Amino acid sequence: MLRVVLDTNIFISALFWKGTPGRIIEAIAARKAHLVLSDEILNELARKISSRKFSVRLDRTGKTVQQVVGEFRQLAEITAPAIIPQNSVRDQKDQIILACAVGGHVDCIVSGDKDLTELRVYVGIPIFSPAQFLAVLDSRPMQE
Repeated sequence: MLRVVLDTNIFISALFWKGTPGRIIEAIAARKAHLVLSDEILNELARKISSRKFSVRLDRTGKTVQQVVGEFRQLAEITAPAIIPQNSVRDQKDQIILACAVGGHVDCIVSGDKDLTELRVYVGIPIFSPAQFLAVLDSRPMQE
């Protein structure tokens, strides 16, 4: 089973707009992929969905920030992030994704963030867009 780290933008898109990111979360819940996260990623997710920008959308879900983060936490294996070089990615806020991927020994990263997707690969770990990841997942034989 593919071990994957999702960027926080994937969780936000899945939560508020469904679409391809929503299908990724469904695939993880159906155990078609194994989600690996760090506390740092979950903290960033909590911070982002707590912002004024998302307050109305969050209210529409009928869930609190803690409930949303808890649901995603339950889907994941929590790993300790690796220490990686400061200049690994253009936007320093994205370092937590790369550090989790290395620390969690994942097979791939999924992000909608151009700073990450432009890297394409980080220390042998491919970085996919949501659509690319679903294509990879769909092309793999079913695992028992």
